Amino acid sequence: MADRCRETNGANMTGVGQRGWRRAALVAVALGAVVGGLGVTGAVIRDEPPAPGAGPTAETTSDATRYSDAVAPQGEGMEPEEAISRVLRILGSDIVTAMEPVGAAGSTWLTVYEKGDPTLPGSEVRLTWLAALAQGAVADLVRTDQVATNQVVRGSSVIVTSPSGRTRTLDGGVGYVAAGQVFDGQVDSRDDRTIVDDVDETLRSHGLSPVSVQVLHPLGPAVSVVATLSEGTEVNWTIDDLREAISGDPKAFEGLLIEIDSPSGAPLLVTGVAYRTGLGGTWFAEGQDVVFGVVV
Repeated sequence: MADRCRETNGANMTGVGQRGWRRAALVAVALGAVVGGLGVTGAVIRDEPPAPGAGPTAETTSDATRYSDAVAPQGEGMEPEEAISRVLRILGSDIVTAMEPVGAAGSTWLTVYEKGDPTLPGSEVRLTWLAALAQGAVADLVRTDQVATNQVVRGSSVIVTSPSGRTRTLDGGVGYVAAGQVFDGQVDSRDDRTIVDDVDETLRSHGLSPVSVQVLHPLGPAVSVVATLSEGTEVNWTIDDLREAISGDPKAFEGLLIEIDSPSGAPLLVTGVAYRTGLGGTWFAEGQDVVFGVVV
């Protein structure tokens, strides 16, 4: 079965073949705004919501794209190595194995190391999504007075080691997205059980059968979903509709990955977005872009 994959991170669109990636400016995941280029440097946010009156929480003078209702106050920020150690400890994924900062403060580039097989259907979307979650969390922990994430970490690359031991480098990236976002799931201290139950109910209301709902914690909650679409089920919604039904607006989570499989378990569509970096991507099996209303 032929498939297609699309990635968005603020670069210009280029077609690279049926099994390749197509870059655009945050339209494949319908984030509602075009982000800037791939410039960035190192980053800071808190696990807890900012205290009332402790700096900007709902308003900011920056014109950077923002997906949260609140922004954390500026602070001293962590050293990149300290931030990396913290994120790797609390992220909750064994796929991201290490991160390495390259460059001086103000021009940091992150190399993210992962284990997995990027040749599997939709796997490249998942791998780059997890790397973007980790990158965004590190950026917001390093952040001091920067108003945009790409003023903290200038970019990233993702090095994936497959089970055979072969390595492959995937493109990372970051857009002109507000630094220090505090998402609704952080503000109301939503527990994982509540998140799983709410997402489960949303999936079922869209005619999907949940297989797994995983809550990760780069800083605040991020959600990874796998669900099946029963044979003959009518899809009268788009993937953008489903994404908004799960994440809300402003966003409850700092990242969301959705995989929809056939009854036999074959992936039909995999789409992910990381709201701290503005990086998103979508893979779909042949014809499934029409079924799920994928827009580029």
